[in-house]
Amino acid sequence: MLLRNKKGDKVFAFWWIFIWIVVAGAIILSVNVFYSAPVDVRGAEAEMLNKKILDCVIENGFLIEGFDENFNVFEKCKISEKVFGEGGFYFRISVFDEKNMKIYSDIFKGVVFETECKLTEDKNLETKYFPECSKVSRDVVNVKDGKFNKIRVEVLTASNQIGGRL
Repeated sequence: MLLRNKKGDKVFAFWWIFIWIVVAGAIILSVNVFYSAPVDVRGAEAEMLNKKILDCVIENGFLIEGFDENFNVFEKCKISEKVFGEGGFYFRISVFDEKNMKIYSDIFKGVVFETECKLTEDKNLETKYFPECSKVSRDVVNVKDGKFNKIRVEVLTASNQIGGRL
């Protein structure tokens, strides 16, 4: 037969309930803090898009064959054109002749974010709601009419897909 201290059980039950409330409160607070963190992947999206386009149009230091004004970036690079129609992404591929910097070819798609990209370079401006941009230039070789020409490929990409909360 067990002897029980009824007064001690009541005190112990109070502390047990108090501990459960503190643990539950800590869990709820932790989850709320974690899921209220803002998600901003615009910079990563712009860099990934830039890398994908560069890898598509440059192969082993050469501009791919068939690159011109009619080049279908979406088909050749396996990029969804639908995403650009929604207004959150932009890209521009410019190919320059390195001698006189004349534009050979200029392909772009999406809402034009070039002005905003130039403004985000100025670190003194508040650009929280501007797109994140990625600009990369590569010097490559182009074979045209059996001649090797040194050219510069410049790719500017931007993403303005402002994420929500987790």
